[in-house]
Amino acid sequence: MTTTPPKSGLGAIAVVGIVVAVLVALGVGSLGAVGLVALSRAGAAPVVGDCLHITKESSNGEGEFEKLSCLDSRAIFRVETREERRSTCPGDDYTRLRFTDDSTRYTLCLTLNVETGDCLTAIDDETKIAKVGCRTSQAEARVDVHSGDDLDACDDLDGAGFLYEGPPERTVCLTEVGENI
Repeated sequence: MTTTPPKSGLGAIAVVGIVVAVLVALGVGSLGAVGLVALSRAGAAPVVGDCLHITKESSNGEGEFEKLSCLDSRAIFRVETREERRSTCPGDDYTRLRFTDDSTRYTLCLTLNVETGDCLTAIDDETKIAKVGCRTSQAEARVDVHSGDDLDACDDLDGAGFLYEGPPERTVCLTEVGENI
């Protein structure tokens, strides 16, 4: 008669250990893949709705930018359209930046990422424009946003106006701080 040696608990422990190690490796691998996707998204070309801080603009319209949360006070511009085949935007009031990404050339059409009541400084320089407190000495212009095509509202406020075709279509008026407050 043949006798089978008694099973050792060591074999079962080894199997459980291997299963746990495989599950941990899969979990770490999954987190790494998610991290890589997040990193590649952060460095990816801007898409409609992204907010930017322009860090450099050259005379030919090419530029460099930093993508930020739209809630970040440095995120002064929002991508409203990305034109792949042309270098023009839907209207004259957009800030245009041209880029070459791999072999593709495209133009970003940017709007001011502002709300009524915001105040801005350095409004004549796309790389230095910033949101500031309205009571600070740096404040140059107060923002008033109107829905639709309402450039007449800017004239009523003695301010400059920007018409953004959207969606949503809106008019952004900039009034010198201290006027009509």
